[in-house]
Amino acid sequence: MKNLKDGDDQFSKGNWAEAEVAYRRALEEDPQNIHVYVQLAKALEEQAKYEEARRICLEALDLDDTWADVHVNLGRLALRSRDLRTAEKAFRRALELDSRNERAHLALGGLLTGRRMYHEAIKVLKEGRRIYPQSAKMAYNLGLAYQYLREYDKAYAHLKNAVDMEPNYPEAACNLGVLLTEQKKYLEARAYFEKAAALKPDSFNYQLALGMIDAKEGHVKEARRRFREFADKSGRSLTRKQMARFFVTAPPLGRKARWIIPLVLIMGVLTLAIPIISPLTFAGAGAVLIWVSFEWLWYGSKRIGAVLFAAGALLLSIPVLTILIFAIFVLSTPVWVKLLH
Repeated sequence: MKNLKDGDDQFSKGNWAEAEVAYRRALEEDPQNIHVYVQLAKALEEQAKYEEARRICLEALDLDDTWADVHVNLGRLALRSRDLRTAEKAFRRALELDSRNERAHLALGGLLTGRRMYHEAIKVLKEGRRIYPQSAKMAYNLGLAYQYLREYDKAYAHLKNAVDMEPNYPEAACNLGVLLTEQKKYLEARAYFEKAAALKPDSFNYQLALGMIDAKEGHVKEARRRFREFADKSGRSLTRKQMARFFVTAPPLGRKARWIIPLVLIMGVLTLAIPIISPLTFAGAGAVLIWVSFEWLWYGSKRIGAVLFAAGALLLSIPVLTILIFAIFVLSTPVWVKLLH
């Protein structure tokens, strides 16, 4: 069928709308062809036409409910609406109908991993790897499941295998970098993050990962330069979540300033024991908040930065006002003594 071939060609190129048109024409030629229904539903899903895709899948089931790929499509659509139970049921039904269905193994394994059912996910994905030993996606998903279980040797083996089988797989390269970062193998991790960033230069997550490595190695200025250049180029800045991740590894809460947290705790305890030093605690806390606010104002949310700056200024003003009032009291004491006499 020419229209089916045209649809597959357009689909492989990522031209979802053109693929949809071709598949609809193919369906007019052969309205009983379930494969066309499957491909049309996939093209509709890629265009976020979820309800229409679901309707196409149900029409296909009315014709023949033994096609595993139709159930996989329905499961994926259920995931879109966060109906996890329906999705899992659809994926398992697909595997019952076709135990060698690659998409079903990947989908069910990914779903179980997302639900933190790692051992069950590994069981599904290991079977998928046995059937499809050359599937980079299967190796990648299996590596992720092992990574979440902190079985790093097995995770590394499968993720490395995924990268070797599919060199142009940025997600696999990035997660291999994450795994190596968790093991503090920063030099090797950097190589994989750079590979992922080269494959997908417009991804902020990969640039952020490289910034994290810079920060962990103590090259904070390089991390900041990287974020600034990417922000200028893309018009994007760090999100709150990304900013929080950056502060875990870089000043003002990085390894060069980790003394701040224990110092604040010690000062807090001393404040309870010796109330007279409480102004010092307020001053220290205010200074830290102002320091952090500058980072947020420059690299993240200006609103959060402004709030932190205001809070820091308020805390800093307490000891200043206390000292000022005490000074006025001391200086004015002789005057009050004369007036009283």
